[in-house]
Amino acid sequence: MAFGGFRPPAEPKLDLVHPTGGWVVLEDGIYYISKPNEKGVSYIRFQDFATDSNRVVVPIEGRPYWCLTVSPDRRTFLYSLLDARTYEKHLKVANIARLLAEAEEDIAAKRTRPMRSFLKEFKHARKIQS
Repeated sequence: MAFGGFRPPAEPKLDLVHPTGGWVVLEDGIYYISKPNEKGVSYIRFQDFATDSNRVVVPIEGRPYWCLTVSPDRRTFLYSLLDARTYEKHLKVANIARLLAEAEEDIAAKRTRPMRSFLKEFKHARKIQS
């Protein structure tokens, strides 16, 4: 059944889509970044609406991250890559955000005490016995 000229694929291919990759929907299909294969290589792929075919367009070297753009003539693709340094930075931010959320819950629940009291206890608990 077609919806306004759009015929959904017979079999959804969402299991092929990279979790942090991008996609671009055009009138005849979808360009998307695939999940990495067993060698860690992802691909820009095209899912054709008319034929329900799915083909590899080009391999991607590196780790794709969220963005995919296709030029009007479909000969150029722009995508972002995540390098190790950026990944580490994102991971640190996520961890700090998680810890801050827990701290904000403690504050909201009035599970706090004066800093001086905490530091005094911390200092005495960490003393090295001679």
